[in-house]
Amino acid sequence: MKLDLLKNKDLEGEIDIYLDMIIRGGLLFSQGVKFYLEGREDEFNTRLDILAKLEGTETSSSKVCRNAQSCSSSSLLSTVISAMS
Repeated sequence: MKLDLLKNKDLEGEIDIYLDMIIRGGLLFSQGVKFYLEGREDEFNTRLDILAKLEGTETSSSKVCRNAQSCSSSSLLSTVISAMS
């Protein structure tokens, strides 16, 4: 049971990292559009390069999805219930 709890904590951490990447990507995109419309090509290209690197980061959506599929909802629910007891 303890192993399941550790596995779920790892998954939770990976999801947090993934969501942080989505937020950062959205901010970079927003800044990039602003710089593009203002004609600030250097700043636009910098944001574009950073965004491209962010997309290639090891913690990808497919990794998070694979890990989430290996952790069934019933085992997650039983872990939560046992932690509350």
